[in-house]
Amino acid sequence: MNKNKLIFRITTSLLALMYLGGGSRYFIEYSFMSDYFELLNFPRWLHPLLGVTKFMAVISLVTILLDIKANPKWLKEWTYAGNFFNAFLAFIAHQMIEESFDLSVPAIMVLVLVVISRITWGKLYLTADKEE
Repeated sequence: MNKNKLIFRITTSLLALMYLGGGSRYFIEYSFMSDYFELLNFPRWLHPLLGVTKFMAVISLVTILLDIKANPKWLKEWTYAGNFFNAFLAFIAHQMIEESFDLSVPAIMVLVLVVISRITWGKLYLTADKEE
């Protein structure tokens, strides 16, 4: 297995695990998360919706990881874009209420993982498509 494929598999797996954990937390700690979203000045109905979208992201990330052809290229691109914007906006939201920086570290980790996963996915699969 080459270096790019190993980096891609590790970063995409970690990203999927982080989204699985984050999405689960939205439902396991429902009342806490609902109160926390209100603290962030978001409506209470938003957190279950984000929880569901995180589970959808996990499914899409797994299809990317396993290179399932049923997941079209545009959906893979949108998965990376959605994950990037979700993490970026989470970082901004935490900083807007002046929380301690350590509470923003998961969002930063997701941003880094999304960027690395997307770059290595492009090197592995998009360049292979061009060569064929």
